Amino acid sequence: FCVDSEKLDKLSQNAMYFEGKMPWKDAWKRAKVEPPVAIAVNTILQTGDSGPISPAAYNLPNSDEIRRTHGSKNVMLQNVMLAASPELKQKTIEISYLPEDQELIGKYGDAGRQWWVYLHEVIGHGSGQADESLKGEEPSARIGDTYNALEECRAESVALYQFPDPK
Repeated sequence: FCVDSEKLDKLSQNAMYFEGKMPWKDAWKRAKVEPPVAIAVNTILQTGDSGPISPAAYNLPNSDEIRRTHGSKNVMLQNVMLAASPELKQKTIEISYLPEDQELIGKYGDAGRQWWVYLHEVIGHGSGQADESLKGEEPSARIGDTYNALEECRAESVALYQFPDPK
């Protein structure tokens, strides 16, 4: 396990704090949030259908009922998140950031990316609840094939919204 598992645990313990700050109607906020299980690991080998590029993390499950009843579990693939050659990182910084920001991004970019992924997975995927009008029907059943893409956008929007919070 990685040292960041301790940081992830602190983030998980504050899930209710972040849920209360969500910018949507109270009806869509969860009244009680069990701290999500979150862990950081280094992976040696991966198999499955997500290749050739591995995701930086996993959130299980995405089922609204299971998430609501039991919470969520998150696995951060630490070494995958940070995998890039120094030359590629430098070139990306040079073409993506203003000259006056490049030193700061070079110094803190990896840590910023990690916390962004943590917020996306732990807080984003673990937040919110389906509208009561669905009467227990899974949102994925109603929305269909686009549900996963919308769920990823929702989790990313939560990370964007919560990222500046000093907590």
